[in-house]
Amino acid sequence: MNLEIKDPEKKNVFAKALKYLTQFTPNVSIRCGKEGDNDEDRFYIQGMDSAHVSLFELNLESSWFDSFEIGENAIVFSLDIKLLSGILCFRDKEQNIKMQLDDGDKLYIGLISENSIDKEFEIPLIDIDEERLNIPDVDYPADFIIDSKIFKDLIDQMGFFGKELVFNCDEENIKIFSEGDNGKMKVDISFDDVDEYSIEEDKKLTLKFSLGYISWMMEYSNFIEKTHIYLSDNVPMQIYYSLGPSEKNYIRFYLAPMIDDY
Repeated sequence: MNLEIKDPEKKNVFAKALKYLTQFTPNVSIRCGKEGDNDEDRFYIQGMDSAHVSLFELNLESSWFDSFEIGENAIVFSLDIKLLSGILCFRDKEQNIKMQLDDGDKLYIGLISENSIDKEFEIPLIDIDEERLNIPDVDYPADFIIDSKIFKDLIDQMGFFGKELVFNCDEENIKIFSEGDNGKMKVDISFDDVDEYSIEEDKKLTLKFSLGYISWMMEYSNFIEKTHIYLSDNVPMQIYYSLGPSEKNYIRFYLAPMIDDY
């Protein structure tokens, strides 16, 4: 396996995408190539937090990379995501990212540039007893797209009052609120404040989620402009970020609702 990223924006996106995954899990399995029902070469990571409340997926098509060389068979390897992310933080702005895997038990990472000192690393692979979950396609009854920084600010402010976030959605409103010992905060999100909003006719949703998990997921707001949120009373909420240029390049999160009576 040989992968390389040269594009300046993509190098930044790749490094930050992995950095924020370290909040959810210390170890990941990386899958490269064609696997299962996927008929296209890709770089793919799936994982869950330790409490098994949230699940994430990072998916990048082979064309997203400047070089993507995989043998005939898909490759699956596991490593300490904090080690890999830490190494990528050593990258100078102009350095390209190279990753190489042979038949050994180490991943080789190169931070390479004509105008700086090259840096080369190797990190050990580890064994993880983990199977990839098959996530079915879901038709969500409600979804909206909002500016990531605006929504991140609201989430941070909500966290001052409580540990839970409640969505109230219908054809007329998108409302969120949080309450706790410090009081209560309510926000009516105007349709002018969202890029898109869609909800099934006569549908009303009242859903409660952990603010802490949503706050982690919103860390991507500092380099991804738009956040796409999908809501349903039957399946976990989905928070989706496009990593462009294709819709098949993304990072997305699933978060189970908190069960309670309102």
